[in-house]
Amino acid sequence: MQIKKVQVFPRTKGKVLAKIAFQCHGIIIHDCLLVEKKSGERILIMPKNKRGQDIVHPMDKPTREQMTAAAISAWEQRMEELTC
Repeated sequence: MQIKKVQVFPRTKGKVLAKIAFQCHGIIIHDCLLVEKKSGERILIMPKNKRGQDIVHPMDKPTREQMTAAAISAWEQRMEELTC
């Protein structure tokens, strides 16, 4: 799994931190959102259709955790680049 794009948004609690695109096994997944909840927890929200259903999603908890960790790491790296 590789991060292809990180679009950073102004940081506010309870808001979207970044829009992420993943590349995995020859497929690119666009419009994944890294969100920080009011509690401070960061979660990854997968792209949804017009009815609010996930278009794609991880098959299991370890994969979701791996994707979330990769998204957080990419966001942190991008934020570092922007502040230097």
